[in-house]
Amino acid sequence: GQVISTVEVNFSTSKADILELVSLITENKMDRSSIVEEMVEEDNGKFDYIVYGANLTFVDMEDADIYGFKVEGQYPILASYAIGGVGEEGAILVLPGPKD
Repeated sequence: GQVISTVEVNFSTSKADILELVSLITENKMDRSSIVEEMVEEDNGKFDYIVYGANLTFVDMEDADIYGFKVEGQYPILASYAIGGVGEEGAILVLPGPKD
């Protein structure tokens, strides 16, 4: 399932070293998935939710089987991604590549 976590820092993430950010996420992430689940349950799933951090957001889609999705019997040879509504600091997407 989807996991929503937060990490709080006291510096600008846009100027941080990527390895430092990865380390902070790995060691200090706080699971917030239950908060979103409660919100969805309260409105009986009637609304869509877009979840981004106030600053830099990491979206891990590495396990998404984008290239395994069949459309009219064909598999995609190229996948493009679009993401909107991102905060001022932007978003980093971790995406799978084609299997072949």
